[in-house]
Amino acid sequence: MLAEGVIMDRQQAVDYLKGKLPDYMETMLKKSKGKDMYCCPYCGSGEGNNNNFDGAFTLLPDKVSFYCHACHKRGDIFDLIGKKERIDGYNEQIERAAQLYGVEIERRGKTMAESQNQAKSGQYTHNSIHTNTYTQEGAQEPDYMDFILKASNDIEKTTYHRGLSLATLKRFKVGFVENWKHPKAPKMTPSPRLIIPTSRNSYTARHASEHDFINWQGQVENKSKVGKIHFLNIKILQRAKKPIYITEGEINALSIIDVGGEAIAIGTAGKSKKFAEYAAKNKPAQPLIIAMDNDEAGRRASKELMELLAAAKITAYEYNPYGAENDANDALNKDREAFSLLVAQGERVLEERAREDYRKKAAANYIGAFLDGVKASADTPAIPTGFTRLDETLDGGLYEGLYLVGAESSIGKTSLVLQLCDQVAKQGYDVLFFSLEMARNELIAKSISRNTYLINMEKGGLASWAKTTRGITAGAKYKYYCPEEKQLIKEAVLEYGSYAGNVFIEEGVGNIGFAQIRETVEEHIRSTKKTPVCIVDYLQILAPHNERATDKQNMDKAILELKRLSRDYKLPLIAVSSFNRVSYGQELGMAAFKESGSLEYSADVLFGLGFWKDPMQEYIDIDEEKKKNPRRIILKILKNRNGRTGDKLPFLFDPRFNVYEESEEDFIASSGSGGSEEEIAAAKAFLKERKKK
Repeated sequence: MLAEGVIMDRQQAVDYLKGKLPDYMETMLKKSKGKDMYCCPYCGSGEGNNNNFDGAFTLLPDKVSFYCHACHKRGDIFDLIGKKERIDGYNEQIERAAQLYGVEIERRGKTMAESQNQAKSGQYTHNSIHTNTYTQEGAQEPDYMDFILKASNDIEKTTYHRGLSLATLKRFKVGFVENWKHPKAPKMTPSPRLIIPTSRNSYTARHASEHDFINWQGQVENKSKVGKIHFLNIKILQRAKKPIYITEGEINALSIIDVGGEAIAIGTAGKSKKFAEYAAKNKPAQPLIIAMDNDEAGRRASKELMELLAAAKITAYEYNPYGAENDANDALNKDREAFSLLVAQGERVLEERAREDYRKKAAANYIGAFLDGVKASADTPAIPTGFTRLDETLDGGLYEGLYLVGAESSIGKTSLVLQLCDQVAKQGYDVLFFSLEMARNELIAKSISRNTYLINMEKGGLASWAKTTRGITAGAKYKYYCPEEKQLIKEAVLEYGSYAGNVFIEEGVGNIGFAQIRETVEEHIRSTKKTPVCIVDYLQILAPHNERATDKQNMDKAILELKRLSRDYKLPLIAVSSFNRVSYGQELGMAAFKESGSLEYSADVLFGLGFWKDPMQEYIDIDEEKKKNPRRIILKILKNRNGRTGDKLPFLFDPRFNVYEESEEDFIASSGSGGSEEEIAAAKAFLKERKKK
């Protein structure tokens, strides 16, 4: 009958438990004649051969109420529990229902001060503990230590030790109480119990008899738990010197410990998730041996726990040291020596499995996957950026990996990656653009502005017809545009629409972190079945992973996770980064990325953007360069893990129209050096023709 343990406030618990009436009736009541009818526990109708009403007691259609057609008694699960288990108070009936269905109720019955005063005054005696087991919000759990120690001193008053040595019983403070009753069932028939502490605030009371304990409902109830769930011997998780067995019941863990093993009990099969969460936060010192009960429920719990631990990357193996017996304690009592050998053998088996698993990490085991990857890459070539010289330098374009584009402020980083985004989308590839600074509409306007420039250049229109970003977004200006300008904007919008179906812009300011980026990528792949190119603009305003960490620590974490994302989904990820201020105006180099996290070490490809410097110039006047339209920009390959490094690619950047153009000829002509006479003449002719347009 026990459900998964949950914590609810009182009203939630009452509503939830009322819905358990069908289950309680099915379990606790005797079926009578008639469809879905039961014998009435109030008037007895439906009992015996001379019953006065066939099918007297029934569940009403609302599923939370019962009704007897003979005595006309009506009620809910709490009324029925009160009748069946002889519990008078409504609160006590709720407590019993909560115990049966694994619910912990948040309470506010006593003030914090009253609880603390009671603890300080030493009132947590044997009796008070078992009449004040409330769990108050914010208050400490009841301390059962005095009771546990008294019971431990009485352990030799019984010979019912379940095969455990006295040394183990005393080590774990296992005790004995002659007449024990559950604190939440004061009318319970007293019975002899082994008291097995799981913490100073909780214990399991195990019926200390060869015969089953039958409660007043006629049920077998050999084990009862008091206090919140705690795991027996959990402290060994991070201290063990040998593999650790994980069992269900406490008596089973103690049985393994008694023959020289290490073990932790999780209490019940339903606590697999809770234990896995604890183990994920407190990494085990040794591999785990999952040894649940040898029955169907145990096998299901074992499978679930193995999956949870694997997801948490915790080494664990299944192994049965019980033979044909149901659990460790049965095996201990059947043949202690054989059980001892099986426990020791399990440790050796696990060590051998661990060695085998480690050998699987050898490169030889990955040759097949490597060859499959090479074969698959023939169908997934590099993604061209749309910049011819850049693609040549990158051996065809973009591959799986992390690309960083760094520059000082106001040099056109966003314009470059946005243009690259559009050029990739034109080829039919999806692009996920995470804009952490600019709004989606602003980026769309930038793209349309660029299109007006490019279309106008192609058609040979007047230079004034091309429109800036503001010229696109300011609706009030349109009434002053000539027909040719309006037509140009229309064509630019249509051009953008032809590939915008492949562009996905996620906007945010300070509220997008690497976790959200990963979730969005996963959702995109799941929804479209296409792997996108990702662009993050820009790194320094990603939401911090940890508010208490330094900027560098958060940046290091972000870079690590973005790198992992590119590897896990085999996609190109381009991230924009600012330079540190001391590098402004300096020669482009990897040092410009320092103090911004480990960017220069983690990136597969590192680009630096800077103003072009004439060989005859001693320094660059940045303020003057920023006044120019277009501006001469150098893109330098500072790092390329799998290709050429050091190449300098010249561009002309016109910030008015957000456009980058590869233009080596312009640079040759402007410097008057670096090429043959024929090359310089051709460059000058090219420049002259451009100026005409």
